[in-house]
Amino acid sequence: MADDHILPLSFRDRLRRYGRDLHRKLEQLPRLAAVTGEEVTTRDYASCLCGFLPFWQRLEGSAYEYPGVSTVLPDIAERRKSELLAADLAALGWFSPPPELESDIAPKSLHHALGCMYVLEGASLGGI
Repeated sequence: MADDHILPLSFRDRLRRYGRDLHRKLEQLPRLAAVTGEEVTTRDYASCLCGFLPFWQRLEGSAYEYPGVSTVLPDIAERRKSELLAADLAALGWFSPPPELESDIAPKSLHHALGCMYVLEGASLGGI
């Protein structure tokens, strides 16, 4: 008879389990819901990118420049995505100003900065 004990979750599985409800809540926000449906317009897509832009700009400015990050990740300058988002918006003909962020999202430590960057890198790989 096989062992019936349950193996502990891997770190990756714990992250996925912890983030599952947060991702579902995010996907219900109007800008994201509009781009996850059956029919996505260019306007919907541009509006979604416009909502992302200030978040990326602020977090890149604080996390990517946090003391010690460039030592851990020497290619940090190549990882920035906010300029690419801005270029995509221009290519889509979207010139409306992005929304203002309501809260401070600056990392509190090097580990926090690296964790933020891990999430940003994962988000840029696709999948909503």
